[in-house]
Amino acid sequence: MIKIEYPDKFVEEYYYSIVTKNKNVNEIKLSQTKVTKINKVLKRIKFKGGTLDLEKLITADFDELIELVRLFENEFCNEFKDKVKMKNIGNEQYIDYLFESRLNDNILPVFLSDSKIKTKILNDMKNEWNSILSESNSIVYEVDSIRKKISNFFMSKSDIINLKTCYYCNIDFINSFVSKGENKNHFTLDHFFPKEKFPYLSISLFNLVPCCSPCNTKFKGKKTFKFDKELFSLSPSSKFYQVDNELFFNLYFNISGQNLEEKLKKVISNNDFEIKLENCSKMIGNYSFIDFFKLEGRYDFHKNEALKMINKRKIYSDSQIKELSDLFIQKGIAKDEEAIKKDLFGTSIFNEDEKNEPFAKYKKDIAKQLGLI
Repeated sequence: MIKIEYPDKFVEEYYYSIVTKNKNVNEIKLSQTKVTKINKVLKRIKFKGGTLDLEKLITADFDELIELVRLFENEFCNEFKDKVKMKNIGNEQYIDYLFESRLNDNILPVFLSDSKIKTKILNDMKNEWNSILSESNSIVYEVDSIRKKISNFFMSKSDIINLKTCYYCNIDFINSFVSKGENKNHFTLDHFFPKEKFPYLSISLFNLVPCCSPCNTKFKGKKTFKFDKELFSLSPSSKFYQVDNELFFNLYFNISGQNLEEKLKKVISNNDFEIKLENCSKMIGNYSFIDFFKLEGRYDFHKNEALKMINKRKIYSDSQIKELSDLFIQKGIAKDEEAIKKDLFGTSIFNEDEKNEPFAKYKKDIAKQLGLI
């Protein structure tokens, strides 16, 4: 639930971490010779008043990726759908369904009971996508050399982009570290558009979301969000990302009291209150986001984080915080009430530049309801 904000030149640096600037063949990076071959195929796609090339494909921002998905599907799907049908005679109706439902969730499903045939058809589709580009083996993310370059790039930039917690859940730490002199990473890169379904976006920067392993492999996996107008606001890599603003952790007390102070005094355990993750905008995509990453259950497990804040708030009312501030000032120490609150409840609640600390949004939403902000 954190928006990705890359610094200046990050996008260009990412591109040249994959592609060499000269024409010499390089075993790790893509050479300019290979890039030229790839661009001969990509130029079939008309994009932004010109033709598509590898640099545009890799560096396109998220809203451009949505456009590119439509362009790729229109340009190439019909071309190889017949090839897949020829390899799977008797399953043409199912294959039509697979192609038509790629970007349309409203297509009536067609079922195929034989799992082996289903797997073969999906593999045939993937192979046809990969065969579109003459040098596809050099740009598909699964290739070890490219995967390693991308991983190393993000590890080398972890301090610059302040990589700390999962951009999807804001629960688990994601970070890089050094072990025995070698850089290691404690994060994964999720493909917002799954690479199995959209292999042509497999190394596009804004299709990659740094996240924890549970969000990537255990929860989201190969799931895709509905391809509609809400898609722009659902990826943390999108400049139109709104999930962090449209979801809110609402605090409800299971005990009575005329005001907040009375209710706080009666709280003994986390059974005395509920924290509900609510979709303020009611956008359908936000419900999918909550469901994909199992946010309600995962945050409920960490309910003690809210209890600790409540217990501390019971001790430190506004009047007591003011008394502490006055005491410091009397002793010649400049500490206003906000500074006292930061010392007591943590700076991530108050500082926008610390929004990628674990549970930062969760704590901030609760802090608002406890009268701290």
